[in-house]
Amino acid sequence: MNTTIRNRIERIVTDLTHAIVKHGDDVRIESDLDSGGTVLVFLTVNRGDMRAIVGSRGANVQAFQQIIFATGRQSGTQARFVLEEPCVGVDETMPPFVPKTKFDHEPDRSMVSRIVSDIFDCPVTVESKSTGKISTTYFVTLPEGVPIAEARIVANALNTLIHASGKARRGRHLFTRINVGDEPAQPENADGRYATETR
Repeated sequence: MNTTIRNRIERIVTDLTHAIVKHGDDVRIESDLDSGGTVLVFLTVNRGDMRAIVGSRGANVQAFQQIIFATGRQSGTQARFVLEEPCVGVDETMPPFVPKTKFDHEPDRSMVSRIVSDIFDCPVTVESKSTGKISTTYFVTLPEGVPIAEARIVANALNTLIHASGKARRGRHLFTRINVGDEPAQPENADGRYATETR
């Protein structure tokens, strides 16, 4: 069971990290069990990618931690994310956002589907929709029975990291919305956008 959950968590961290970083060849992901049975997942990236991985005020690291913890909890396992100190590279400033009006949604749609399926260990459906000239939203539907509180935590954390990947690599404002059956996991603002859809 621990091997299976470790594989799922490593896939999640791999997908999300490579969506954000520029120096993909320097990404190192390892997992281990501590003496209490907690799955520890260690991520090392190039020093030049640390700003993007950490995020503003640590928001991206916190999102990683929430997603990994939630993934473990779905399988009755404690899991923890650890960002290691880089061994290679030099500090780099975040590149300016360069908008892209032409965008292939399918690779990221498949990635979002794979990640959410791994988190909740169940099949999901994901649709993508252009919600502006340089905005894309991925609409995820989980089967009924998934705890709405858990889905809400994951929805907000995943939205943070997908949005970070759009700013860092895609030239798009990317968002995720998660429903459990017909019930939205994230509350909408008065304008119909989710509270997490900030730019």
